[in-house]
Amino acid sequence: MIGILMLNTQFPRVAGDIGNPGTFDHQAVYHRVDQAMVKTIVSNQPLSETLLEEFVKGTHALKQMGASVVGTSCGFLASCQARIQRRTDIPVITSSLVLIPTLQTLFGDDVIIGVLTFDNQKLGSIHLALTEEKEISASIRIAGLPQDGELYQCIKNDHLTLDTNLAWGDVRATTQSMVAAHPQIDVLLIECTNISPYKARLRAEFGLPVFDLVDALKWIDQSSSS
Repeated sequence: MIGILMLNTQFPRVAGDIGNPGTFDHQAVYHRVDQAMVKTIVSNQPLSETLLEEFVKGTHALKQMGASVVGTSCGFLASCQARIQRRTDIPVITSSLVLIPTLQTLFGDDVIIGVLTFDNQKLGSIHLALTEEKEISASIRIAGLPQDGELYQCIKNDHLTLDTNLAWGDVRATTQSMVAAHPQIDVLLIECTNISPYKARLRAEFGLPVFDLVDALKWIDQSSSS
């Protein structure tokens, strides 16, 4: 069973979003981390020890609920992948960014990975690391959502409604700009779990492989399911 550590938000989680139970083929379980707000998690600074402890407790709670693998609702939690993982005995994938070494292995060391993120001004070296000690050396291009756009404003301000057509327009425009600036991109990697609902459209529009946390969690869950 898949377990999800959720930030304390109320904005809509449309189909395909990790926070929407209908995204998964089978039942998923959720744990809300009350102290985890967008403004505290989307940061270029390390997660505080107090907040880290809340995520660790949440991981244990999900295990008690039957989870065999745990993910999170925000890719910026990649910064504490190792610190959470070493304190539990089930697989934890805090972010799709953890897949970067796997993509390098599958596509070759010279692969160019285009990362679609919520905020490219905040995503940095502390998130693009395999462990706290080893920084990823892949050739990565990063593009963030337009900060005046529908999806960014909905997430940042925790709006109760979301125009999914406008949100897709934001995602499409962001990807177009990145691919136009870096036509050598081989693979798209979705950091922001709120972009995942538009994954199929991205594949169809740009003709590139697209990876995200949802697919990674499903793969690990299936490997441990009878």
